[in-house]
Amino acid sequence: MCVGQATTRSELTFYMMGNTIIHEITTFGRVDSAAQIILDREPDLFGMHNKTGETALFRVIRYGKAVMFDFLDQQVNQFFFSVYEREACYYKLGGATILHADVRSEHFGLALSIAKKYEYLVNEQHADRMTALQLLACN
Repeated sequence: MCVGQATTRSELTFYMMGNTIIHEITTFGRVDSAAQIILDREPDLFGMHNKTGETALFRVIRYGKAVMFDFLDQQVNQFFFSVYEREACYYKLGGATILHADVRSEHFGLALSIAKKYEYLVNEQHADRMTALQLLACN
C-alpha cells in the first residue's frame, strides 16, 4: 500500500509510523472498553513494534499516561505466560527499556513506580550503554 492508497487515518498511521490501533489508543490515556475488546481479540498487538521500535507500552510512557500504563501492564501479565514474552513488551528494539523512555520523557513519578515494580530494569543499559539513572544524570 502506498500513502495515496491509504483510505483511513489508521491505515495512514500504520503505513507512516507502523503504529497498530493499540499504539494509537494508548495516547488517549483513557482506559475504556474498546481497548479491552481489541486486546481480548488480538493480544499479539502488545508485542508489536512500530517503525521507531516502540511497543504500545512505550507510547504510554512517552505520553505519561499512568492509568493506561497500569491497565496495559496488567494486560501483559494476564495474556503472556512466559517471562520472555512479558519482558519483551518492556524493551524497545535497540535495548532501551520503558524506564529509559520514562526518564527521557521526564515522567519521574511513573518512572519511580516502574523502578519499584520492575527492579531488573534499573540496571539495564540501552544502546549507548547507559542505565536510566545515568541517563537522568546527563539531563
